Amino acid sequence: MDTCQYKTILVADVPRVKCEAHGVVTVSVPWAEPGSGLTSLFEALVIDWLKEASISAVSRLMNLSWNAIDGIMQRAVKRGRSRREEIAVSQIGVDETAFKKRHDYVMIVSDQQTGTVLHVGQDRKKETLKVWEQWLSWAVRSRLDPIKEVVKAIKAHLWGILNTVVLKVSNGPAEGLNSRIKMIKVRSRVLRNKERFACVIYFHLGGLDLYPEKAGN
Repeated sequence: MDTCQYKTILVADVPRVKCEAHGVVTVSVPWAEPGSGLTSLFEALVIDWLKEASISAVSRLMNLSWNAIDGIMQRAVKRGRSRREEIAVSQIGVDETAFKKRHDYVMIVSDQQTGTVLHVGQDRKKETLKVWEQWLSWAVRSRLDPIKEVVKAIKAHLWGILNTVVLKVSNGPAEGLNSRIKMIKVRSRVLRNKERFACVIYFHLGGLDLYPEKAGN
C-alpha cells in the first residue's frame, strides 16, 4: 500500500498448528481468507477494478500476475455461488453463446426478468436441460394436486418446450443478455477454456455477492 508516497509493506508471521486430522494448517486471521495470500480489503479492491476493466489491465495496474488476478476472480465467483440462495424464477431464458470459433458453444440459463445468469452449461445438448426432469420428479412427489396438474401439462408438452428453446422463439431478453456476454468476452480477451469463460460470465452477470466477508462490504 502507499503511505505519503512511500511504499509500505506489512509483514505478519501467521502461526501454524498441527492437526491430527488435517496435518499442518495455518491459523485463520481476521484480515484475510484462508489460502488467499492477500488481504480481504485488497481482494475487494481488485474485484471493484475487475468490474470496470479486463484482467490484463488490472494485472498491470496492481502489479500482480495475470494468474493472481484470475485467482481473485475465481474465488469471488465460488464465494458468490455458494452464497446464492434458492430463488423463484417465473420466466427462464435459455440461449447459446459461442466460446470460440468452429461452433464451440456454451448454454446460458437466465432469469429473463432480472437479466441474471443462473447457470452456464458446458455444451448446448438437450442433456444440459435435464434439470427439467429432476424438477418434474420432485413435483410429482410433492403430493400437491395443483402442482401435479402443472406436471402433467409440462410432461405432455416437454419436447415442445425444449424445441421452442432450441428454435429461440420469443427469446429476446436472452439475446440481449447474449450481446452483453459478447462484449464481456471481447474485453476479457484471453479465455483459455470454458471454465474460465463461465467464471467471467458469473462474475459480471451472475448477480452474485462477490466480496470476502472480512472486507466489510
